[in-house]
Amino acid sequence: MQNSQLTHIFRSLNKKETRELRKWLLSPFHNQREDVLQLFDYFQEKDYLNNDPKLKKELVFQKIFPGEAYDDARMRQTIHFLQKCTEDFLAYKEFQEEPTRRELLLAEGYRRRNLDRLFEKALKGLNDNQRQSRVKNEEFLQANILIQSLEYKYISEKKRTPDTNLQTYSDALDLYFIAGKLRLASLITAVQKIYTQDIRVGLLEEALHYVESNGLPELPAIRVYYFIYKSLSDPANEHFFFSLKEAIFQYDHYFSPEEQRDILLLAVNYCIAKMNTGVTRFIVEAFDLYKRGN
Repeated sequence: MQNSQLTHIFRSLNKKETRELRKWLLSPFHNQREDVLQLFDYFQEKDYLNNDPKLKKELVFQKIFPGEAYDDARMRQTIHFLQKCTEDFLAYKEFQEEPTRRELLLAEGYRRRNLDRLFEKALKGLNDNQRQSRVKNEEFLQANILIQSLEYKYISEKKRTPDTNLQTYSDALDLYFIAGKLRLASLITAVQKIYTQDIRVGLLEEALHYVESNGLPELPAIRVYYFIYKSLSDPANEHFFFSLKEAIFQYDHYFSPEEQRDILLLAVNYCIAKMNTGVTRFIVEAFDLYKRGN
């Protein structure tokens, strides 16, 4: 088991997560097998997890099932159930980091059970949270779609009226699609400047036309990536870069720290490309962006 999936997972856990996982395994709701808990405890015993000779299946089997003849199928079954419980625990941990997703699923549960007042309260809470959200990135726009989809299901089932939220639903879907398309086009354009890759970005022209025909919305997820794409695809027109820099300084706090770093890196790469062509004034621009990220 030295290089099994399970040992790799366990080695990735910190001490707090390891303690939480043991509590998870102690709950009958998550695990009803004593051999699964014993196998987990064996891994943690005297740091056996990092002691390869102690991870031989035959040796582990004797610890869990003392006095019994080695049964590989039984051993593999115990490993399987422990890995499944561990994966459920990891999924739960990720779920806890996504409060909007949790509230969406809770609202959907209320809708399916015809708990109308609770559903409407949950829906209001979701919309309030969206209005107050600090993050306004692509994931924020995706949440808008899911909320509108949930509201449409409820209205169409309960009220049976043409007065639905379809226009709002359609608008939310448009904005999410455009934001995602511009972000992906920006990343692809950046990659193609380094590596020779033929990657077709379908419907990009339609997305650009929509934005340019209807006016650039004051949405960070669209505005920032629009100027990134235009800067990278048309580097000679420097006004796109300066519009991008302005958008970064105005909107970067609406993105997660990880996405902020990606955005700044794309902008700095534009500056480096300009510097490589002899446009030395972009040294100052790159330094400004570097300071922004620190």
